[in-house]
Amino acid sequence: MAESHDIERRGLQALRVFLKEQGREVKPSSDKKFDLVVDDLPAEVKCKQLPWARLDFIGLTDNQRDALVRGQEFLVFVVCNLGSAERPEIVEIPSERLAGAEFKVESTHYIYGPELRRIAEGPGS
Repeated sequence: MAESHDIERRGLQALRVFLKEQGREVKPSSDKKFDLVVDDLPAEVKCKQLPWARLDFIGLTDNQRDALVRGQEFLVFVVCNLGSAERPEIVEIPSERLAGAEFKVESTHYIYGPELRRIAEGPGS
């Protein structure tokens, strides 16, 4: 889990540098649905270790998918190649392009650490 947080941190940092080099405005999002606000638009950032050509998937949260269905305008930045010493690859996708995407919906059931520790200790703990 720490590795995924490191990838996300590095991806966000690379994206901020990239956007500022382009003269774009970047600030944190106060809306928990998205990571940043870029040029006054909400923006989600997806960070991947693999290069763009080998990208496996990205996921949208239920709230992000709902925003897409409602027609909310936002940006998705896919920051790839973070597992390499080479420069990250950054791809920007406006939400209107995602509207026609074929989504594969999978349900994920999470068990968080405190609950895992509780059940690992056994009955009566």
